Amino acid sequence: MTAAVLPEGDSFLVAGDLLEYDLISYVPDVTIAQLSASGGVIDPQISETYLQLPQNLPDRVRKLAQKLTNEEMSYYEKVILIQNYVRNSVPYNLQTQPPAPDQDVVDYFLFEAKSGFCTYYASAMAVLLRLQGIPARVATGYAPGTYNNEQGSFLISGDSAHAWVEVYFPDFGWISFEPTPSQEVPSYALVDDQMFDSAPKILTPQVMARRLRWLWGLGGLGLLFLLYLVGRLVWKITEIKRKDKNNKVHPAAIIYRQLRMQLVDAGLSASVSMTPREFIHQNKELFSKLPHTEEALQKSTELFEKAIFSFHMPLSGDLEAVKLLIRHSSWERLKMRIGNWWKNKSHLKVNEKGPKKIFK
Repeated sequence: MTAAVLPEGDSFLVAGDLLEYDLISYVPDVTIAQLSASGGVIDPQISETYLQLPQNLPDRVRKLAQKLTNEEMSYYEKVILIQNYVRNSVPYNLQTQPPAPDQDVVDYFLFEAKSGFCTYYASAMAVLLRLQGIPARVATGYAPGTYNNEQGSFLISGDSAHAWVEVYFPDFGWISFEPTPSQEVPSYALVDDQMFDSAPKILTPQVMARRLRWLWGLGGLGLLFLLYLVGRLVWKITEIKRKDKNNKVHPAAIIYRQLRMQLVDAGLSASVSMTPREFIHQNKELFSKLPHTEEALQKSTELFEKAIFSFHMPLSGDLEAVKLLIRHSSWERLKMRIGNWWKNKSHLKVNEKGPKKIFK
């Protein structure tokens, strides 16, 4: 004994105490081209039943449905895009944590869940399609199972229980689609959404969160590397200071050495064996254009020589005075450094062009 169910009367339930029964299942034999060209008016009874949505459906679910497609797309394109979006949302996992008792299941799955299983994927696809005005329903039953070559039949066990989505096409009726990534997509639905030029490229919130975590991780590694470089630099600087302290180098000598290194870095030539006086004499013409730098170097040199060769050590007030002179001359040294950099850059450009050949 059977009883018709659903408004269109093409589905039936078995009633009564039966041990065996025969069932005929019709498998859609359609192509991508046929579904793409499908049109026609949807029966009002179908629309009334299969476009229903919860009154309290969260706004972000509605907004997502609007973003996924646009008016230029065909009926079929919208179905494929939503199917593919749901399939790529989160990994498949039967141990998925359920939502909070007061949270909408589809909202939870689309925006917060770390994984999902068939009923989550199917429910999400059906709701997104209905928000697009496309009649859809969740179907439950069994996946194909495992084919037995000896018996020529499929072996279907309890763990093959499955849920999928059926979409109504006016020319063909209900057509099955597969939003669950653990299952194969029917041939008529096996279309890459990249083929639709007008399709918006939208990442799921979970994918965006994973990418953001990856970027944070990469940024963390970059920060660690930067801290390592800073640490090495600090170590080098303090290493020089530690050596000076262990060797009991006079502060006047340290001040002179630092200033001389800065001037060499700014472009002045000086060999290691050049004495302080020779260094001043060799660069005398340049120093004449840098009065603050010349005064700072003169005073620093005097204190250096006094600390090295005299029995009368420089006073702390003298050291502070020369430090102040060095600070006042910092702008001149910066201009020297920039000028030297520009000179070297221009020289490299000339060399890159190469010598010009002149023919008479």
